[in-house]
Amino acid sequence: MYSLLIILLGIAPAFLLFASSRSAGIGPPPLKVMGWTVVLGYTLKSFYLSAAVVYDLPFRPDWLAFDIVHLGQFAVTIAILCLIAGYAFASERLKESTFMVRPPGRPMISPKLYYYPILAISFGLLVAFFVKMGFVEQIMSLRFFSKKFFIDEFGNRNSLGMLSIGGDFILVFFVYYFALTKKFSFFSVYSLMLYFLIITHILGSKRNAVLMIVILMIIVLSTKGIHKSIFKKLGRIAVVCGLLIIITFASQIRSSGQDGNSLGQLNIGKAVGITLIHAFEGAYFMDPAKTAVIVDRVGDDVDYLYGSSIAGLFIAPVPRLIWPEKPIVRAGPFVAQELMNFQSTAGVPPGVVGELYLNFGWFGILIGMPLIGMLMAYLWHLHKRSDNRDLSIIRYAFYMISFVYLFTVEFTAASIIAIKFIIAMRLIEPYWRQQLRKQSRSTTFRPRTPANAILQPGE
Repeated sequence: MYSLLIILLGIAPAFLLFASSRSAGIGPPPLKVMGWTVVLGYTLKSFYLSAAVVYDLPFRPDWLAFDIVHLGQFAVTIAILCLIAGYAFASERLKESTFMVRPPGRPMISPKLYYYPILAISFGLLVAFFVKMGFVEQIMSLRFFSKKFFIDEFGNRNSLGMLSIGGDFILVFFVYYFALTKKFSFFSVYSLMLYFLIITHILGSKRNAVLMIVILMIIVLSTKGIHKSIFKKLGRIAVVCGLLIIITFASQIRSSGQDGNSLGQLNIGKAVGITLIHAFEGAYFMDPAKTAVIVDRVGDDVDYLYGSSIAGLFIAPVPRLIWPEKPIVRAGPFVAQELMNFQSTAGVPPGVVGELYLNFGWFGILIGMPLIGMLMAYLWHLHKRSDNRDLSIIRYAFYMISFVYLFTVEFTAASIIAIKFIIAMRLIEPYWRQQLRKQSRSTTFRPRTPANAILQPGE
């Protein structure tokens, strides 16, 4: 009976999201994106947990959550209902609005003057990150092992966040090129930079980052009018499928520890198996067992954080190289060490449901999730009312990726990612808007020729 309850509560949030979603043919609406996020990050794990409690299969943290998985599922279900309610409320209000999103005015400075320098600087930062993390040595030796942090001579760990900004900008450059160019090439400068970025993510054990690239491409590919050739469309879909396969190799490298794997040891079958083990036994994404521990322990065994993890957003951008004593602003280490007794400095990200409860209990979920739903509805409304859907779908895709991060990691990390994407889009989009304007003029202009000229008397 307990196993059946876990299955039903595992299906309920995804069902509610899909049932509440309405597609308009201009891209996947927010609730549908969140529906697939819940399926992959919560429902599938719930199916595994339903078998784990019957056959005593391992999962983290089974020693704390074996009998209370349903408690975390109940919290997620309530959170999704609140999200849908906020989304529905805002959508009804926005229906009465008649405004259209107008295109921005002509920039005072030609976008070309800063577009290519920013592209070069972004790639330079990414290369510096790659070198600083020691990935060059791994490539030269053809022996790969996971390395998430830079360790200085004093043994201090640093994420090198300032250098990793280059990779975030490179991703935005590529997506604009991927979505808008009429001559997409797998060997363009943008594509080659993306490949380098993916290699960096794999060696840095950032599987989520590669997965987000896949989701971005799927959202952009979902719109009509961007792709003219079926062969180009199939080619780009092949890239998406290839990236999904690459993620499994990141799992194999991650599991190898400090010993690493040689190039010959990388195996697709083994990589897929390790990925499945990590996904089902680990406490990743919207894991209901992890959420159950948070709901069960916070407020009783551990005090609420009362917004301290959310306030960390204001000091998170300060590099640790400048402020070595900067306190840990992420909620993940607190969840791992204080709630689950993991000896892990990397931490266990609580996800938005867990973090809202971690800070304010049930009140946080009942207030925070409707606000998130309202924001989703507003951003979807902006996309629908945009003057240029080809451009707005890109902005919308990055906004939704930020929400996916929010659901699966934590507020500070998701907010920093969103801020970086917004800044990058503000700098990059004027160039592509200018390019689209030029293309529009070239296709609408028709020179006067003798064949279509109106002959005048005497001519």
